[in-house]
Formats: sequence, C-alpha cells, structure tokens
Amino acid sequence: MRKLSLSNHAQEEVSRLEEKRYDRYKTKIHAYHLDTHVYDYEIGRLKKKALEPWSTPVYPSFSFQKLSLVSNFGVKLGKSSFYGLLIAKKRIFDKPKKPKEEIDEKSKEQKIWEAGKAGEDIFDAYLSSFLDDRWVAISGYKNGKGEIDKILVGPNGVACCEVKYINGKISCDGDQWYSNKYDKYGNLVEEQKPIKDKKGRGPSKQVNEPSKLLELEISKKVKIKCYNFVILTHERSRLGELNDITVDGVFCYIGFNPENEMQAKVGKLSAEDVDSIVDMIIKDNKSNRDNLFSMKSKLG
Repeated sequence: MRKLSLSNHAQEEVSRLEEKRYDRYKTKIHAYHLDTHVYDYEIGRLKKKALEPWSTPVYPSFSFQKLSLVSNFGVKLGKSSFYGLLIAKKRIFDKPKKPKEEIDEKSKEQKIWEAGKAGEDIFDAYLSSFLDDRWVAISGYKNGKGEIDKILVGPNGVACCEVKYINGKISCDGDQWYSNKYDKYGNLVEEQKPIKDKKGRGPSKQVNEPSKLLELEISKKVKIKCYNFVILTHERSRLGELNDITVDGVFCYIGFNPENEMQAKVGKLSAEDVDSIVDMIIKDNKSNRDNLFSMKSKLG
C-alpha cells in the first residue's frame, strides 16, 4: 500500500500543545528565580536591621554604669530584632519553593490528539499488512466541511474513514454516538458518554459531511461513490447497539477489509483511474487550504 500525507494535523496539534507545556514550565522557573531574588533581598535587609543595635559606638567617656546600661539595652534590642527577623521570615517572607523538575502533566486536549494519532498509526500498519500497491492511503485531506482521517483509493473505489481510538463499548442512534467505558475488571466506570467533536458532530457526520463534498469534486471527472466508514482502533473497543447508522459500515479495525466492503458500481478502477483520483484529491486539498489561508488573511 502506498501512503500519502497531505498534512499531519494530529502531530501538529500534539507539537503545539507540547510547546505550550514547556512554555508554562519556563514561566514557572522564571517566576521562581525572581521570587528567590526578592526573598534574599528582604531577608538580607532584615538581618542588617537586626544587627544595627550591636553596631552602636561606645565612647570611653562613658562611665562603666552607662556602658552597662547601653550594653544591656543593645542586647535586649538585638534579641527583639532577631526574634522579629525569625517571625518575619516565617510569616511574611516564605521561601519560594522550586518547581518540580518536570513539565506539567499533559492536558486532556493533548492526550486526545495523541490518542487520535496513535489510532491512525495502528490503522495504517494494519492496512499495510495486506493491501498491495494498487491501493493508496491518503491522510490529512481537508475541505470546507472538515478533515477526513484516512482516504483509501484502490481498484474497488474510494473509502473515507473516520478513525476513533476509544476505550469502550460504542453505540449509536443515527448520528448520535455514545461510549460505555469499563475498567480492566469489567466494571462500568463511565456510561453513555457522548462522542462528538467541537462542533457537536458524531463520528458519522464527521466523515459524511466532508466526504460528500469530496465525492462531488471527484464526480466531475469520474462517476464514483465514496464509501464512508467509522473505524475503531483501540484494543478494548467493542461494538454495541448500532441503530439507523448513516455510514456504510462501523468496524473494529481488525476485520475491516475495503476490498470486501466496497463494490464499485462502474466496475474495477484501473491503475490510471486510481492515480487520476489521487491527483484530484491532492489538487482539491491544496485549493481548499489556499482558500482557507486567504480567508484568514482577510480577517487579519
């Protein structure tokens, strides 16, 4: 199987969030050094003030009695200042604590992107184990309706796949998707958790909407249907009750074979047809990205 990456959005997001984690760590270290500098200055100032009574000059013209009084006063005042220093040090100027020698724990968002990337890598490796070079796997395609995780183009047609790396039992009712998560002992720990993106779309809509636009573009030159699938790649993913599904199939990745699930209505595609469709996908992706960049530039 040939592989083509038009972009690696998941990896880009992981890198961006990792950089943010490191920046937060650098900010904490900088703040620690600044606070330590202020602390050392204040403690030094208090120490100096505590020792001032001891530095009062005693002149020879003083009588022994006066010298004794001055000395006793100095000792009392010195003790008072010393104890004041300890209280201030304890209550007011707490010594800054050095941050842990590690970056913050990964955010939930970063873990989600890493899981998504891991799921796509697993799916890639699985497909590569049995699909030959007549097939092309394209990742990173994006149009105005969203990104398609994986597009497979081969003799049997075009397959658009939404890849999900979810630990749980997956069910759906139309375009509403849910997961029930179980621990390693089989106990239910999370029930009916919605599966959706930031726009509120379930997996079926996430693949159907951009796939429809892609099919319209390809059909300008080659009349063909885009098959849409939801693929589960987590080792603990299981299929639950699937009602009124709006995609062509939902599979745990092991057992999914596009050659069996797709039947081209116009017959098998030739190698030239496959390459032509791949070229159209590349050009359409570039056009969509250029348009998006142009819109962002106009918005400033």
